[in-house]
Amino acid sequence: MGDLLINLLASVIAGTAVWLTGFLLRRHKLNRARAFFGLAAGASCLLVVSRHASSPREFSVHRRDVAALVSWRPSPANAAPGRTGSARTNRPARSAG
Repeated sequence: MGDLLINLLASVIAGTAVWLTGFLLRRHKLNRARAFFGLAAGASCLLVVSRHASSPREFSVHRRDVAALVSWRPSPANAAPGRTGSARTNRPARSAG
């Protein structure tokens, strides 16, 4: 009976550790994406898509636009600190000429 309780307790501890690790990794990834785009926690983000031009329906969107929105996500490589080419910069853009 003692071995069963020890094994049960070890399973509960391991399951909790796995769940907590997954939760923290998901949260870390979300926070990195928020920081990359300059969004505060809990802020909303609006994505705007043009309507399908040849559709008779008013709220129709082209399937390629929907596929792009669904598959769009920030790349973890671009969100890494210290990388060049970041979207957030304090320097003004150089003028051509």
